[in-house]
Amino acid sequence: MPQADYVLKDGRTVAFSRPGRENAAEMLAFLSAVGKESDFLLNDGTIMFTLGQEEDFLEASAKDALGGIFVGRVGGELICSFGLTTSPRERARHNVTIGLTVLKSYWGLGIGSAIFSYALDFARETGILKNMWLGVRADNERAIALYEKFGFREIGRHKNALYVKGVYYDEILMDLEL
Repeated sequence: MPQADYVLKDGRTVAFSRPGRENAAEMLAFLSAVGKESDFLLNDGTIMFTLGQEEDFLEASAKDALGGIFVGRVGGELICSFGLTTSPRERARHNVTIGLTVLKSYWGLGIGSAIFSYALDFARETGILKNMWLGVRADNERAIALYEKFGFREIGRHKNALYVKGVYYDEILMDLEL
């Protein structure tokens, strides 16, 4: 595993780890909270899993050698999560998609950079993953700048891919060769 602790701009430390089934209720509460804070996420705060389903999901995720769910904590508080998802098909298993979310009160502190430092180290250490992909709403300039900082490049768009509060938004597709 890569380094798990990163110092933020305000001097606090974020520690990354994998949540287990015992963290399911906390994860559901976190996902509901962040979904209500930002219109840039696919999640709008609506929880799609039962507690039991989340427990099972986190248990399986913790066993995924090529990805899974990771969380970041500052002083014990769950402040971010990110997922690395690979295909179950052997022919595409070398590609990983990343999705992330951060509590709004922690924006601007370098959490995104810490997540990408950790995630890219993790992906490279597998020795299997070759490409990392993501999608981002076209008007999310801060996120796009972060992704470009880490070497992601736009490779295309899905027109009108997202519908938020009566408005359609394009999704920019970005790739990084590991």
